[in-house]
Amino acid sequence: MATNEPGQLFQFDRPLARGPVASAEVRGLFTALGQTNYTTDPTFPAAPRVGMQRINAADPNNIKWEVFQGTPGVWRTLLQNVQGGVITPAKQIVQVVAPTTTWTIDHNLGTQPIVQVFDASFRQMVPVNTPQRDYLSFGRLDLAGPAALGPIGTVPARYEGRIIEVYATTVNGVSGAAATASIQWEIDTTPSGGGVTPLSGGLVVIPTGTHPQGAVFPGSSVAGANLFSGPLRTPGQEDTLQATLVAPLVTGAGSAELYAVVERTPGPNQYFLDHPNDNRIVVTHPQATQGWVVLIG
Repeated sequence: MATNEPGQLFQFDRPLARGPVASAEVRGLFTALGQTNYTTDPTFPAAPRVGMQRINAADPNNIKWEVFQGTPGVWRTLLQNVQGGVITPAKQIVQVVAPTTTWTIDHNLGTQPIVQVFDASFRQMVPVNTPQRDYLSFGRLDLAGPAALGPIGTVPARYEGRIIEVYATTVNGVSGAAATASIQWEIDTTPSGGGVTPLSGGLVVIPTGTHPQGAVFPGSSVAGANLFSGPLRTPGQEDTLQATLVAPLVTGAGSAELYAVVERTPGPNQYFLDHPNDNRIVVTHPQATQGWVVLIG
């Protein structure tokens, strides 16, 4: 007959209240607790309760110290690789030799460690938030016309990013528009010597006719030429985002608000950091990069 492991010996509410005390049963419970419910079968201890701990040796190459938590409860890892001895805090230094934009590192620490990223010269890089979106207003286009062709509204770039969507929406409704209004978004890099570049796509058309209040006119899909740079590159040389009326004059009544949806991107010496699970980190750079990652946790 096979000997039960400590994890199989434990049962809650044993011995029974006011029932006879069985020495073998009590001895088994103390054995289970003394060995932290050691088990090679992750189905034990049976019927666990919140707060229970165990040593999970189902994988002898990665023995885990776990605790039962949550609703519904699940076993969560406190420490991994216990069989090799755990240094607290555990520290890893990983070198990325081949330049690449995405560093995927499996650290197997069983936690979300503190991460420091360095370039090849061991100069520390700067983390930024995972991609976040902002809505920028470019002002109001008066459709009572005639409206002159050219820039309608401008917004200075405050960070590194890209325009991902543009649209217009009527404010008080539009009546009697006698011509189509076409608005093109552009990125002006003149301060840094690049000039004005229209987006590839990003054209909003407000057609001839009458439109109710709150009507939305989405722009064509933005396909490229949509990256802009803020003062991180060179202070005083940040790009300018602008909405430009490109065709033709408009006569009618009403107005439209102009908007762009932008997404922040990492700039020079910056990166995004993600923890997809407790054993992996993903570092994303704006360009192929080599360097080092220091993990503590």
